[in-house]
Amino acid sequence: MAEAMGLSKVYAGIAVTVFTFVQMVSSFLIPIALNGYNRRHFWLIGCSLIMLMGLILLIFSHGINLWVSTVLLGIGLGGLLPFSMMLPLDETSTPHDAIAWMYLVLSGGYIFAGCIPTIIGWVYDISNNYKFSSMGLLMLCLLLLAFSFSIRTKQKQEDQFIHSHDR
Repeated sequence: MAEAMGLSKVYAGIAVTVFTFVQMVSSFLIPIALNGYNRRHFWLIGCSLIMLMGLILLIFSHGINLWVSTVLLGIGLGGLLPFSMMLPLDETSTPHDAIAWMYLVLSGGYIFAGCIPTIIGWVYDISNNYKFSSMGLLMLCLLLLAFSFSIRTKQKQEDQFIHSHDR
């Protein structure tokens, strides 16, 4: 995709390297920050919005914004990976259910992530343009953002428990 935007193979490789580095650092630092400010919805929606901004910059602009979008996408996706591993702990009540759901989330996520490059390649072969596949990623990001509003957290569950027993 970076080559289609006019970058050489070297710069395209550097963009992937920057993305990977930022994603690794974010997947380490965001959970640490989460311990300091334990509002998971804030972080989940924040990472989704950062990813959305990165995709919008990637789709609708060129040049220096490619680097900004690469960093934003790395931060957003790097923060979302730890959340995919923490959400089963919030949504289940037994260790067995948490393990089963975590297995489902991780295996399904890796299968889905493995299929995305193939789908993007097929869309590019048909349209000779990355705009359609980028718009598909944008729609997936919006869907993720919409679902993030429906996810319960332990804090919400504890608040509901406390308020139900106050009566």
